Amino acid sequence: MTTGLRIPADELREEFSRSSGPGGQGVNKLETRVTLVYSLSTSRVLDEGQRDLIRKFWSARISKSGDFRVSCEEARSQVDNRQLVRERLVAMLRQALET
Repeated sequence: MTTGLRIPADELREEFSRSSGPGGQGVNKLETRVTLVYSLSTSRVLDEGQRDLIRKFWSARISKSGDFRVSCEEARSQVDNRQLVRERLVAMLRQALET
């Protein structure tokens, strides 16, 4: 079901914040945590059945307005976390759509 599903970049919004936990001298100074926000309700690439599957599977991560939020703060750099959060979003969507 997810074969060929591509989310346009303009449907994703990034938010940056300070990471918690260890990080050396940069901790509490740099905004390395990345949160990716994907609006399920306005997405042009999902049909209603796909939206329903994602909403049911990941209900705790979806706001009342339909925003699906995924965060990553594993790496010490914002660049690395940006890549990791995208990979995480893909894996989570795949998991919901392939159930």
